[in-house]
Amino acid sequence: MKKIQVIHALKRLVLCMSLGSGMAVLILVMLILTAPTHAMGKIASASATLIGTPNTPQAAPILNSIEPTEVAIGNSGLTLTLIGAVFSNTEPLTVEFGVSGAYTTTFVNSTTLQAFIPSDWFSVAKLSGYDVNLINGNGDGSAKHLFRVIEAPLPAPVLTAIQPTRTHTRTESLMFTLTGENFKDTDGLKVEFGSGGSQFTATVITSRTLQTVIPGSLLDTAKTVDVTLVNKDNLKSEIRKFTIDTQKLLGYLPLTLKSYTPPCNQNAIDCFEPNDTFTKAVSLALNTTITAFAKLGENANDFFTVTLKAGKDATFTLAGVEADSPNRDLDLFIYRGSPPDYNKPLAGSARAGINHESITYRPPVDEVYYVLVYAFNIKSDTQYTLRVVQP
Repeated sequence: MKKIQVIHALKRLVLCMSLGSGMAVLILVMLILTAPTHAMGKIASASATLIGTPNTPQAAPILNSIEPTEVAIGNSGLTLTLIGAVFSNTEPLTVEFGVSGAYTTTFVNSTTLQAFIPSDWFSVAKLSGYDVNLINGNGDGSAKHLFRVIEAPLPAPVLTAIQPTRTHTRTESLMFTLTGENFKDTDGLKVEFGSGGSQFTATVITSRTLQTVIPGSLLDTAKTVDVTLVNKDNLKSEIRKFTIDTQKLLGYLPLTLKSYTPPCNQNAIDCFEPNDTFTKAVSLALNTTITAFAKLGENANDFFTVTLKAGKDATFTLAGVEADSPNRDLDLFIYRGSPPDYNKPLAGSARAGINHESITYRPPVDEVYYVLVYAFNIKSDTQYTLRVVQP
């Protein structure tokens, strides 16, 4: 009989639940006070089921940092690590990336989550960054952290050669040509003249050729100088050596010579003489090799002219006919102007000996250019060949 009474009491309790939790609790108290002792367990179990335990609200996520905080353009997608506190494997969190990205997290431990961010976000630079935060099931968000997409880092410049490799002290200025690979205007390339020394903006002529002008103030002391290329990320190329000799190009005093017709049909006669001044320079044909002599004496230098086309590399080559010797040292320089300034060549090559001079130069305009074969050090008449090539 008592068992039936307990069952009826429980039924009444269920009915009263519709009247509100307050009424249900009141009836439950009355049942407990009047029910037999052996029925108390059943009433307690039923009350726990019907009334239930209130849910604890899910707290807003705590996000302290993210790793990494930036990536280069073109990344194929990355795993973002999120560092925080009180993460739970039973309460999944979502990563909000930017204004539209939402990605499921993977639980690692109570302070670490991970999420994969696809490559779509990394196709263009975003230096101002994307906001990253965690969102729980209630829509509560953590503190936001910044993630940036940056330009891809540049490789170090490649410098294979410089022209010229030497000059004389107190040259007023020197056009420097640098050869390498993959030169681009956007690389912000500069020529560093001397280790940790002055830097000069390099003009990109082709993807393999740069030019810059070195001022005479850096050329007035005999020494060997390290030359490197530096890009805008401050990455440097290999070092190339440049030598400044104590000798210099002497100021030229034009001399008036008696005109004569050289006997070109005789051996060992320079058929281009007298070509000892700019005004007496002899015209050269492109892509043709000539043979001449640097004659021992006051006017050993030889001047030539050549007409070049703008925007195309021209190669000037000077070579000795006799065996190389310290007593046969010829240098090669090119000029522009009417007349040119003797001490301001556009470019030059001044290696030791006579078999090594070469210049590559890209003319900015169609014009007549001057070529000087300079007798730096000769002890006797010195025969040479000269050739200017331009496609």
